[in-house]
Amino acid sequence: GVEEALMMLAESDEKYDNALHDYSMLRREIETAIESLHDDELETVLIYRYLDYKDMEQIAECMNYSLSTVKRRHKKAIEKIEPF
Repeated sequence: GVEEALMMLAESDEKYDNALHDYSMLRREIETAIESLHDDELETVLIYRYLDYKDMEQIAECMNYSLSTVKRRHKKAIEKIEPF
């Protein structure tokens, strides 16, 4: 009945809050890793990719770079972050 529905709603709210908290923590960790690059171009590629969820073609268009340039910069950025 209604009581069971309310319990399910409360459980769903708690799961949502936990997922949102986990997402926020992970996003902050990603932002910190990106900022550690201290290179605006590399940071921008990773921000577009992992925080704005753009694909490589969209990043190339946004930055007015060729697709191959974006892929090279992405690879370089990931290699610099890996020790992080």
